[in-house]
Amino acid sequence: MTEILQTACIITVFVFVMMLIVEYLNAVTGSVWQRVLLGGRWKQYVFAGIMGASPGCLGTFVVFTLYAHGSLSLGAMITAAVATFGDEEFVLLAMAPKTALLLGIGLGAIGILAGVAVDLLHKHQRPPSACIEGIAVHPEQKCSEFSWSQFLRLWRACTMARFLLVSILVVLLFLLLSGGLGGHVPTWLRYTLVATIAAALVIAIFTNDHFLEEHLWHHIALRHVPRIFAWTLFAL
Repeated sequence: MTEILQTACIITVFVFVMMLIVEYLNAVTGSVWQRVLLGGRWKQYVFAGIMGASPGCLGTFVVFTLYAHGSLSLGAMITAAVATFGDEEFVLLAMAPKTALLLGIGLGAIGILAGVAVDLLHKHQRPPSACIEGIAVHPEQKCSEFSWSQFLRLWRACTMARFLLVSILVVLLFLLLSGGLGGHVPTWLRYTLVATIAAALVIAIFTNDHFLEEHLWHHIALRHVPRIFAWTLFAL
């Protein structure tokens, strides 16, 4: 039971910080990357198939993050789930790279077919925690300025939301580095989590008050994270 809770926490933490980063990137780029990469259903299937077939669980977590954010369809998430074969792919790549490549391509193709079928059967299906409005973009607002003057201005009048979000990210970073959280996960995954949390921490430190409070705190931390944790725990 303890291992299940830890696994649910690890998945929730990764999805949480990835959602922070995705929300930020989408805002600063005016959602250009999302339109180029995910615009059109077939682009979503191909993207999800590639991410799912990539070694390890990271690609599948990214797809789940985008699905929870309302950026990918249910079928795209199913595509990634079918295409993935987890950490075993690292072993197979080392022992039989040709077999691993063929298996990845085959599972990716099967995953795309499964994703298409799911979307045809569930045309209006949305994830339990998805944003109905998708990822909001305010092109007229500058999300952050990475400068000392910006840092001083924001932290002289630090809001409670910023203090709590930064504190949570710092605690998560400490727990991962000390082994208090994620001690049972592969080393590469723990370091990936550390890197993503560090990136999210920089965003939380420097982003403006409106974006942090409305998008990162109220929208993601308070609205999505409890649902994602409950959903993940139930699935495990």
